[in-house]
Amino acid sequence: LFQLSTTVVNPSLWMPMYYASRASAFFFVFFIVIATFYLHSLVLSVVFQTYIQAASEIHERPAADREDAIRLAFSALAAAESPETGSLSIVSIVGVRKALQIVRPHYSLAKVKALADIIDPNHRDLIDYSTFRTKIRQALNASIRTSRSTSTFAMVTELIAVVVAVLNFVYVVLLTSEFEADWFSEIVLSAGSIITLLGLGELVIRFNPLRFSNFAPITRLNATFDGLALIAAMVSLYGIGLFWAQQYNLAVDYILLGRAIDMIRIMRFFPIFRDVVRRSSDVFPALAGPLFLVLTSVHIFVFF
Repeated sequence: LFQLSTTVVNPSLWMPMYYASRASAFFFVFFIVIATFYLHSLVLSVVFQTYIQAASEIHERPAADREDAIRLAFSALAAAESPETGSLSIVSIVGVRKALQIVRPHYSLAKVKALADIIDPNHRDLIDYSTFRTKIRQALNASIRTSRSTSTFAMVTELIAVVVAVLNFVYVVLLTSEFEADWFSEIVLSAGSIITLLGLGELVIRFNPLRFSNFAPITRLNATFDGLALIAAMVSLYGIGLFWAQQYNLAVDYILLGRAIDMIRIMRFFPIFRDVVRRSSDVFPALAGPLFLVLTSVHIFVFF
């Protein structure tokens, strides 16, 4: 029945029973209509509704958290300064400046003073909650930074990443297509090994284990893309090991598998793909329940 509900094997699945009894057509036609137009729509509507609710909660949660954080921060500052100010409804700019030094420990005194001037531009020294609530957001979003140019080493690393992504793409396309050439057959293993080592080297440099100063690549680390790139490198390295063990065909398969996984690294250079991955990681936990329901229903249909 589950196979029939997908309409992939319709009507060949129930034709033998139709030949045995033409009256069975009423059941199968009724079942296909219910499964296609109602059951599938019901499952999809539940999944879509859960997605919308999760997206709405994710969108509303940061705003509520920011509001609570600002209110609690003001209450904590007012309570700490109440012996001096004599009130729980105002805070001094001195206390706010100390809090900013804690929130922005890497800021110099001049930067902290600039943020304090945003909160108290008229230098009244005392501010109420409404002013604090409005101005503290402006100060924290100002994010005063000193300009820092990208180093040559970082630019070279970014160039290597682009070259490796392009070479890896071309390598996988040639190896999986009908392209045949003697020169390519001779270098298929060596080319895959070089691309693997270059990709792994670029990934290690991007992790910056030696903590090079002024190293800020244009494309920052991404847990999804760089994690898959590391897995791809491990798979291809296993294929290289099989080559040294004289298992040529299996080595090519593993190198190709690793290089195919590593094709996702090219998406890292596009902000839209990074944004899709980030948003998907926020929503997927909310879809665990509906997906479990769908998979359970599938197993029940298959069993019966």
